[in-house]
Amino acid sequence: MDIILEPSAGCGNISKCLPEDAVSIDLVPEGDGIIQQDFFDYFPVGLEPYDEENLFHKNYKKILTIGNPPFGRGYLNPLAVKFFNHAAKFSEYIAFIVPLKWTSSWKLHRQLNENFSCVYSEHLPKDSFLLDGKPYHVKCCQQLWKRGNHEPNLRILDRPKTVHEDFDLFLTCDNVKKRVSVRKQIKKNEYWDFGLKYWGKIGVCELNEIEENTTTHFLIKAHQPFVRKIFENIEWKKYTHNMGAENIGGKSNLIRAYEETKYNLLIQQWLELP
Repeated sequence: MDIILEPSAGCGNISKCLPEDAVSIDLVPEGDGIIQQDFFDYFPVGLEPYDEENLFHKNYKKILTIGNPPFGRGYLNPLAVKFFNHAAKFSEYIAFIVPLKWTSSWKLHRQLNENFSCVYSEHLPKDSFLLDGKPYHVKCCQQLWKRGNHEPNLRILDRPKTVHEDFDLFLTCDNVKKRVSVRKQIKKNEYWDFGLKYWGKIGVCELNEIEENTTTHFLIKAHQPFVRKIFENIEWKKYTHNMGAENIGGKSNLIRAYEETKYNLLIQQWLELP
């Protein structure tokens, strides 16, 4: 590498492991040898941005941007995304420690610079972080992204399925016009067959147990007699490991859990289908 850059060096835990000529910056440095600078104002001296159509620098240098960027508040880690996209203006490689959501979220991946492939991803072991000097667990992974099209590419390129032929589905936190009529249906105990609490104590529940103004449930109208049994047999921990708190996430994750459980039940002959 011509340049190795750590853009959010903090107290220098990662910088200490980098070559001596690596560049370490932070908005508020907490360690020796770390330059005080806003990463979003940083650009390597003498370089011009990539020509995104032809993928080259006019003054080419091979640059690795590496670190543990701040995640930011919000479901899709907006500050980490901003760090990634700024690094993508001049980097050949980006190696970041990020939330596990980065392993499974199409919505997140589509916000990242389109000219990068995710060529490596690994879950961090438990207690990989320190808080007040003590081991602390955060659900994260380390990923390596490389400019260009490369295989294997772990980047999620296709929009996942959000509807299913076996059932109708409504997420009560969706702020859409239909929510008004759906809340009336909940109040009258109409149309929907059952609910599914999607965070905390995840599980199937009766429609009459759900408050009219809830924002914490999926509602499900079954088109097949086996739908509820499949939902009752899902091992949700397999599908919530990448969330900061225990929650199902979006519709695509729920549908993936449903389809995989349905397949497993069929294989094990736990369920008789017409």
